[in-house]
Amino acid sequence: MAEWEFKTDGLYFVEFYDYIFRSHFENLEMKRDDMFFLVIFDKYLRA
Repeated sequence: MAEWEFKTDGLYFVEFYDYIFRSHFENLEMKRDDMFFLVIFDKYLRA
């Protein structure tokens, strides 16, 4: 099975996106109802 690759070149909050991509939600330093989280997660989903 091929391993997925997530390109982070030029992105802000690279660690945040990497945690989400790899499903390591326990490592996120914010809560899911924080406005900052909601904005960044929305950008991730749209990318």
